[in-house]
Amino acid sequence: MGIECVLKITNLFKSYGRKDVLCGLNMNLNKGECIGIVGKNGPGKTTILEIIDGLLMNYGGQVDLHGNNVSALIDSPVFFSEFTERDNI
Repeated sequence: MGIECVLKITNLFKSYGRKDVLCGLNMNLNKGECIGIVGKNGPGKTTILEIIDGLLMNYGGQVDLHGNNVSALIDSPVFFSEFTERDNI
């Protein structure tokens, strides 16, 4: 039995007007994995999360959650010090 993929992103494209922010992104997230998306302002971090969460619909490519739920903290998260990182998510 192989690794269970819970999220597969294939050839993801997104533009705002003439500005391309995602240009052919490919990514797999496997069961039990936790990732962070970091970078400067403007390269598409929030856009990726909004597409995965279903908040943004006008994009090219494919996002397949394989029937799973994916949790994302988008913009200004609040962390509770009494909880672990996993519990905060």
